[in-house]
Amino acid sequence: IVQSLIGATANIWSSAAYWNKLLFYQASGSTMQSFSISNATISTSPIGTAAAAVGAYNGGPVVSANGTSNGIVWVLNNSSGGSQGILYACNATNIAQQLYNSGQLARDNLGNGIKMTTPTVANGKVYVGAQMALSIFGYTSFIATPTISPNGALYTNSVIVTLADATPGAAIYYTLDGTAPSTNSLL
Repeated sequence: IVQSLIGATANIWSSAAYWNKLLFYQASGSTMQSFSISNATISTSPIGTAAAAVGAYNGGPVVSANGTSNGIVWVLNNSSGGSQGILYACNATNIAQQLYNSGQLARDNLGNGIKMTTPTVANGKVYVGAQMALSIFGYTSFIATPTISPNGALYTNSVIVTLADATPGAAIYYTLDGTAPSTNSLL
């Protein structure tokens, strides 16, 4: 053993993550902590603590970054399994700064968490497994939902139907026979 830090964190059931001379530990039922490394020695007390605590059945943290800049530490709160998991993203240089959590938007529902699950980072995306689900997170822009006016009813005479979208440059393709539209459909 080169170095031992007994009592520095609560019980840990997963590996630490490393990035840019920092170690990130996610203790069971606690908040994530970061430790610095200098001259091949780990700091004896944490230099940072995340704002949110996670459940006792969490996995380990992972880091996404652009080399030595723009580091993000990702960790899951899987509670005890069987309830909705939450993915947290923290600034790697200051883990007290939470950048995002999947509980903020209904569209980002992970599904029921699985004990000891750790997110996977690959090709600029974060992959999270849940019970019978896989969620993929990444930077993207969302287009507005198209609107249809009038929004359905029974008509005895002709009616003008308008399709619109608030996203600049968006194209709307449609069909009149109930099949799914494609780029070969009417524009």
